[in-house]
Amino acid sequence: GQFVRAATRGDGSVGENVTANVLTISDVPRALAPEGLEQVENRGLEQHIEVRGEVYMPKDSFVRLNEDADAAGKQPFANPRNAAAGSLRQKDPKITAHRDLETFIYAVADQSTLAVHSQWEFLTWLRTCGFNVNSHARRCLSAQEVHDFCAKALEQRGDLNYDIDGVVVKVDS
Repeated sequence: GQFVRAATRGDGSVGENVTANVLTISDVPRALAPEGLEQVENRGLEQHIEVRGEVYMPKDSFVRLNEDADAAGKQPFANPRNAAAGSLRQKDPKITAHRDLETFIYAVADQSTLAVHSQWEFLTWLRTCGFNVNSHARRCLSAQEVHDFCAKALEQRGDLNYDIDGVVVKVDS
């Protein structure tokens, strides 16, 4: 139940160890909350649980970062995504710590170790453990609800404090 390591996805086989930098992100739990541990099968963690998610830079943090770069006569970042990726790969975690990064966790490598039976239950479990899950996630019960949700999300994308390319839809099974 303890944080051990963080890595980038790299090329899909080999990633980069970014543990020291991820430890500077305030919304990353150092240990699973006890309520989350209770939901792990066999009431223990004989196996590692590998959660997957995204590190991002909120838009307001991006604006501040580029204002600071401009004031220092440095090249600004092109967009928040590049800024987040560059921040996560810094050699000095102190630099990463000042970049105000945040996370959304949304997947696990092997869900068979968890006592959950749907994606929605899994997202609930992640929240219970202390992970940051996108608060805009919704459980839709019909194709029309999915369509309506996606249309609304795309209409409101400019109001979010982070960039999106679109909406991810998962079957709740």
